[in-house]
Amino acid sequence: MTEPLGRFDHIAIAVRNESKDAARRFMTDVLGAVPGFKYARPDFAFEHFHLGDLKIEVLWPTSEESFLTRFLEKRGEGLHHITLTVDDIDGACARLESENISVVDKNKDNPQWMEAFISPRSAFGVLFQLAQPGAAPTPGIEGP
Repeated sequence: MTEPLGRFDHIAIAVRNESKDAARRFMTDVLGAVPGFKYARPDFAFEHFHLGDLKIEVLWPTSEESFLTRFLEKRGEGLHHITLTVDDIDGACARLESENISVVDKNKDNPQWMEAFISPRSAFGVLFQLAQPGAAPTPGIEGP
């Protein structure tokens, strides 16, 4: 039996900037999820929602140049990625690449959230994010 690659962390749903408030109301008022961590960068922002043990990330573009703007134009709103946390991002990527699985957009610039993605072409159309959280996260910061 193969050792699990990582542990489930969250699913991410991409919405248009103008839909973010409606998405927030859906998460809280319809699903009963509890709002959590928020994060913003020049090109995108997100908010986490906790539904029991499940964490859902709603993310939206904050600029026309954002990768999310391109994603939404091509695919529309919906599932963006599934995140798995790993203890060793380099080891996880090497394991995948040894199986001819395409790993893209590896980024180790932030020691608190190193990440890489399994190409949807290698994962039946689904984007998987692999993340190695730092050992000593900044208080109040869950991710990138």
